[in-house]
Amino acid sequence: MTLLIGTIARSDSPSKSHVVMTADGRCTGFDGRTRTIQSNTHQKLFAIPNTAIAIAHHGENIIGGKPVKEFLADFTIQHPLICESSVDQIADSLKKYADEDARNTLWSIPASKVIGFWITGFVRNRSHPELVEICWTKDVSAGTITLEKKGDRNLVFILGGDAQEFVRQYHEKPIDGMYDWKSIPHESSNYAIKFHAKLYGLAESAQNQNQEQLFGGKKHQLVITRDGSHWTMPPHQTSEADPCSSSSFTAGNQSPVA
Repeated sequence: MTLLIGTIARSDSPSKSHVVMTADGRCTGFDGRTRTIQSNTHQKLFAIPNTAIAIAHHGENIIGGKPVKEFLADFTIQHPLICESSVDQIADSLKKYADEDARNTLWSIPASKVIGFWITGFVRNRSHPELVEICWTKDVSAGTITLEKKGDRNLVFILGGDAQEFVRQYHEKPIDGMYDWKSIPHESSNYAIKFHAKLYGLAESAQNQNQEQLFGGKKHQLVITRDGSHWTMPPHQTSEADPCSSSSFTAGNQSPVA
């Protein structure tokens, strides 16, 4: 259960190019009958240290027995040249690194349907940001798991997670007279941040109206420029254990899904 919002601005002036990503903080458990909220402070955006690259996650939170935060930390440790790699190369490395664990995880938990990552940001000697998505999707009726890798150098606006259904229509039309994703490449990151806020608020209103609980909790937001990344809204930091970030959470056939 997730709402991810991403915008990628490739400005005519490279110094104004940027990426903004926003995620909710909700993680739910599903026992085959009832879905329950397990955490509202779960982190879904991860900056890669010493780079201008970040990874966003949606879907199953425990991959190969490891919480996604630990899973991605191990990935970066095992790929020390990641700071010299392109976004596409990082996506290929993550795809190879995660493939077996992702497939085994999806098969082992009946309620799990997807594990997805966005890899985005700036690499050395390139003026504009990029975004590549890799996603494992399980089709229970067909008995298959499909792995897709998608990248589009013209991509400006992307949504992820179950809750994208609330605002998917804004791929086709402006939010209002002031905010339209088509304006993002020509505006500053402040414009993109306000666009995200508008979109997130509309999703919240639609969710309340539909009386659903697809996303929520602690919103966090990351802005990436050529100089690196910074939090405009940091993820929740607490000394208390997040049940969605513990490999023991899967006990009792509960499926933790962001």
